[in-house]
Amino acid sequence: MFRGRKDLSLDGKGRITMPAKYRERMLAVAGGSMVITIDPSKCLLIYPLPMWEEVEAKLAAVATQHEANRKFTRFIVHNAEEVEMDAQGRFVIPPLLRQYAKLDKKVVMAGAINKIELWDEARYLEQQLDWPDAADLPPEIAGFAL
Repeated sequence: MFRGRKDLSLDGKGRITMPAKYRERMLAVAGGSMVITIDPSKCLLIYPLPMWEEVEAKLAAVATQHEANRKFTRFIVHNAEEVEMDAQGRFVIPPLLRQYAKLDKKVVMAGAINKIELWDEARYLEQQLDWPDAADLPPEIAGFAL
């Protein structure tokens, strides 16, 4: 659904313009309604609202089973913010989320199948150098062939 990457800039108000290739899909799937939350990798995750609602349903099913589940759910849901694209495809990244991901001016928007990741450009380039070693891959990925 979402693939590829685009280098972008935040404006002085913390707004960003959704690239056309993502905008069309976001409008088709969610009418421009999105949820932005934090990721443990220190980037932000942007979900079309219907896909975020699927995430919430999955979290609700496991949220109270263990303390670690409750903590993870709090981490993700407490920091989730619903945003809307305007007619030009712009939307505001809330200040607390910008602060968490250390977003300044230069950012990278990268497709991640059912969501979009938003990274500080320097952090994105740094994590791209940290390619996983085959020995560290979980079994469901280790046998995956392209």
